[in-house]
Amino acid sequence: MKGQIIVLARHGQTDFNVKRKIQDPFAPHLTKVGYQQAQILGKEIEKLGINFDIIISSDMSRNVETLAEIYPNYKQRQNIKIDKRLRERAHRDLTGKTKENIERELGEKFSDRLSWELYFEGTEKSKLTNKYPNDESLDSVRKRLASLISELKDKNRTLLIGSSIINQYILEYLQTGAIGSSKIEFPKGNVLDFQENNELRIVTLDKNIRMNNYSSIEY
Repeated sequence: MKGQIIVLARHGQTDFNVKRKIQDPFAPHLTKVGYQQAQILGKEIEKLGINFDIIISSDMSRNVETLAEIYPNYKQRQNIKIDKRLRERAHRDLTGKTKENIERELGEKFSDRLSWELYFEGTEKSKLTNKYPNDESLDSVRKRLASLISELKDKNRTLLIGSSIINQYILEYLQTGAIGSSKIEFPKGNVLDFQENNELRIVTLDKNIRMNNYSSIEY
C-alpha cells in the first residue's frame, strides 16, 4: 500500500447492538459474538501486513475490550493510545432507546434507518433535531475529530478503532472536511452505509489529508 493510510476498525457486537438500543460510552459491553469478531478482526489486521505508526482506540468500554483482543499487551506498546476524542457522539437524551421508542415519542415513523437520523441530528435532515436538546452537537464532534486527525499529518500508517457513526463522520471529514452534511459516496453515486461489526475500512489519503481511495474488507 502506497501513500498515507488510515484503517478504520469497529468494535465487535455489543449487548446494546443485539437489543438495537442507542449506546452510551461505557454501559455496553461485547457479547460472546463480539469477542469472537474482535479476535477475527485482529487476524485480519495482521493479514494487512501494515506496520502502524500509531494505533488509537476510543476510551469506550466496547472499544477497549476490542483493542485488548487484538493487542493483549496494548498497555505496554508505545504506539498505542486510548483517546476520548474518538468516542461515539453522545446522544444523552436518547441513550437506551430503540427506534420504536423514539417513533412513539415523536408520533411518526422514520423512512430511513435510525442511524441516519442520529448522524444528521442538528440539521434539517433529522427528525431528532430540537427534540432532544442535551445531545452532543455536531460542532463539538467536528472539533474533536479535526483535532485528532490534524495530529495524524506525519503518520503514514494509522489504525483507528472506533464505532459506526463516529467512523462514518471520519470518512465524511476525510472526503469533504465537514461532518453531518451529506451521505458519503464512493465512487460517486454509491452511498457508503454504516460500518458493520465485521468490517475493516481502508482509506488512502492525498497530500491534503483528503480521501484519495477507499476499500473495505468483510470478515
